[in-house]
Amino acid sequence: MAPSRSNGGGPFHPLHPESDPRGAQEGERRKDLGMDRVEASASPDFVQEALAAIYYVATLRPRFTTDPVWTVLERRGIPVPKEPRVLGPLITKAIALGWLEMTNETRRSVRPRRNRGLVRVCASLIYHKPTG
Repeated sequence: MAPSRSNGGGPFHPLHPESDPRGAQEGERRKDLGMDRVEASASPDFVQEALAAIYYVATLRPRFTTDPVWTVLERRGIPVPKEPRVLGPLITKAIALGWLEMTNETRRSVRPRRNRGLVRVCASLIYHKPTG
């Protein structure tokens, strides 16, 4: 099969879409728009509580997923927002604040509503190892 279009630096082949940077750029743009939309759907109170929960978990665990963040929120009586994916943009915000970095590691979620789906693992940059 012949290449179907050029990416400006070489041929684009349908079996190698990664060779066309336009697709990745458009995907990033759409991801950013989606994350902005999801974050905007949450109440300011939820955003504040969720960021506090992320910070709390990050000080106590060197590596974690969003599962313990949700547990902290539930124990504090914070209702799950209509759009629970809001923790994604808030994790991104915590990364920008220097609290976390994302790893390439994944784990299966233990939250029933996630149906054992894969979730990314964060590495805390503010973890305080217990002394004593």
